[in-house]
Amino acid sequence: MTEHLRHNVAALGADYALFVVGLTLASQSHAAAGVRGLPGAPNVVIGAIPAVMTLGWFLPSLFAAGHTEALPRKLPFILRYTVWERVPFAVLALTAFFIAGPAPVVALVLLLLMLLVTTGVGGVLMPAWMDLIGRVVR
Repeated sequence: MTEHLRHNVAALGADYALFVVGLTLASQSHAAAGVRGLPGAPNVVIGAIPAVMTLGWFLPSLFAAGHTEALPRKLPFILRYTVWERVPFAVLALTAFFIAGPAPVVALVLLLLMLLVTTGVGGVLMPAWMDLIGRVVR
């Protein structure tokens, strides 16, 4: 195994592991359970969490697929925008620690907004990512 390949495997493994941990902590079930504990959390907000995440994952892919199909190289596109898929997890963590107690309504708005941002960017990047993985695997 070459040094570059070893580095790439380690980087991809670390990225995937940390992303899955973040996604697990911000999953629909954890987010809904956390929202239930906030004072004044309406049932509509609790019910909106899975809807926002599903909308974010699947709707942008429909519009981004044509653009990403025309790209000659997918990896630069993915690397340019994937940071916006990761940053909302840090905002969610900071919100849970510093904002949820004193301002629960702000925390609810930030939760829904950050979930929409992370899943929306993930939805935009999904066609390019699947194409990239498909080319690597075959």
